[in-house]
Amino acid sequence: MLFEYLERNNITISQVAKGANIPYATVHDLATGKTNWKKMNVGHFIAMADYLHLTLQEFKDVLSTTPFKNPGCSAELDFFRSAIGHELKRIGTKAFIRSCADGSRIENHLSKGEDAQGVYLVAMVYYLCRIHRLQIPEKVRPYGNLALSIPLYPESVVYEYLAKQKDEPVLLVSYLESPPEFRKRNILEGEIDG
Repeated sequence: MLFEYLERNNITISQVAKGANIPYATVHDLATGKTNWKKMNVGHFIAMADYLHLTLQEFKDVLSTTPFKNPGCSAELDFFRSAIGHELKRIGTKAFIRSCADGSRIENHLSKGEDAQGVYLVAMVYYLCRIHRLQIPEKVRPYGNLALSIPLYPESVVYEYLAKQKDEPVLLVSYLESPPEFRKRNILEGEIDG
C-alpha cells in the first residue's frame, strides 16, 4: 500500500504531489486506498514512479501490496471498544442504537478528530441492526460509507502478529473473521456481544 511505503521512507503525500506535479487529492486518494491504482491516469503512474525513483514494476508492487504488512492498532480504540461492550450489556441493544440514532454521538467523536471511535459506532449500529433485523436509524445512514484509511486491529491481534515473527495469516484470519460491518470500515473486530 502506498501510504505505508511513503511512511517507511519518510516521504509525505505533499512531497509526492509537488515532485510529480500531480494534484494533492489524487496522491492522497491513491495512498489511502480510496482510489484503486488500476484506474489511475497512466501519466500520473509514470510521474509518481519516477519521483519515487522506482521502476514501473516496483511501483506497481508497492501499490499492489496488501494492507497486512504494517498493522495499525490503537490503545484508545481498544479502551473504547471495551467501554461500548460494557454499555451494550448494561443498557441493551435497542437502547444503545437509540443512543446513536440522532447521529450526534457519532458526529461528536468525528468533530473531535476521534475518527476511529466515530467509525466504530457506525459499524456497531449497522452490525446490531443486521443481527437483530432492525432498520438503520435515518440519521445514522449518512455515515454509512465512513471508513478508516488503514485497517485497525485489536492490540491483542497485533501482539500475536509480532510474537509470531510477523506471520501474516494472523492478520488475515482476524480480517476474515471480523463482521462485515466492521471490516468494510477498516476496523477489525473480534467477539462482539450484542
